[in-house]
Amino acid sequence: MQRKQSLWLLLAAIAIILTFLMPYGIHSVSAANTTLVTDTDLTAKSNWILALLAGACAALAMFTIFLHQNRSLQKRMTLLLVLVSLLCGVYMIYDANLTTAGNKLVVGVLGSGLYLGVLFPIISAGLAIMAYMGIRKDEKLIASMDRLR
Repeated sequence: MQRKQSLWLLLAAIAIILTFLMPYGIHSVSAANTTLVTDTDLTAKSNWILALLAGACAALAMFTIFLHQNRSLQKRMTLLLVLVSLLCGVYMIYDANLTTAGNKLVVGVLGSGLYLGVLFPIISAGLAIMAYMGIRKDEKLIASMDRLR
């Protein structure tokens, strides 16, 4: 009964972990007396607040998998996972649009790099919603089984 939800939650955790690997933007720094501009990739590792949010989101997804004995708590934790995932995505967009720091949001392909990191928190939230729907479906199934007894 729990397999689908566990799979969705595991995939949500993997999607959030990918934010540590896939860049979501560029940080441009120009030297003082030259026209040389150095670009570095923005990932969850490049910002400690984002690393904390993404790590908490991945840990919450993994923790929620093991709450299958208490479905009501599992549902609440899954909704919290959706909220934290979306918060992670919003902070990622905010951080990437800091023009005073020289950050720029990039979605897609730039040069030789693939910049899809901003999509992973949204994917994680979607997968958590699918897990929530599966948990709710299990609750309905068990309630119908109790009526048959």
